[in-house]
Amino acid sequence: MAPGHARPAETAARLRRLLAFFGANMLDDVTGALCRRYAAERSSPRIARRELEDLRAAVNHFHREGHVREVIKVVLPARGRARERWLTRSEAARLVLAAWRHRERQRGAATERFSRRHVAKFILVALYTGRRASAVTQAALRPEAGASHVDLARGLLLPGADVAARMGTAVRDRAHARSVGYHEFRVGALARQCESRVMESPDAERV
Repeated sequence: MAPGHARPAETAARLRRLLAFFGANMLDDVTGALCRRYAAERSSPRIARRELEDLRAAVNHFHREGHVREVIKVVLPARGRARERWLTRSEAARLVLAAWRHRERQRGAATERFSRRHVAKFILVALYTGRRASAVTQAALRPEAGASHVDLARGLLLPGADVAARMGTAVRDRAHARSVGYHEFRVGALARQCESRVMESPDAERV
């Protein structure tokens, strides 16, 4: 893996899946048919495409380094359609509220245990920062290479130390602007705001 790689853990996981399927093959064995078979066994074309892109990058790297004389063609699934819409503010509020209100059920009856409030917190952090799910769930408590981290003193979710070091000033400033002060959103208060907004909407009864 290249030095300073932004997400080594995620890439390593994808490479393990590739090795489990292609590991016994020589480069000459990698054909369009084999790539399509790999894609058919994955859970979605998007995931298969991302993993096969890693295989293609590895082959190209080996070629540049002189380990192979010819570049084999790694056939990728078709690129998926671009996202056409995102959650509206009202939809996001309803989603947060549903997670905040959810009660665990036992023997068919709701208990007093609110078992998905951690999901509401995750949704809020992800929405307020615009970070990937992995950046939120794998955030460290101190700067680490390849991981976002929570600055407890300032209440900010910041990009990994290696990512920040590679950023230009303008990019770094934009990333900092997207960081979120976790003291700003006390989840209970925000959930109550969501509830008041949702209950004012025409389809409140569906929440």
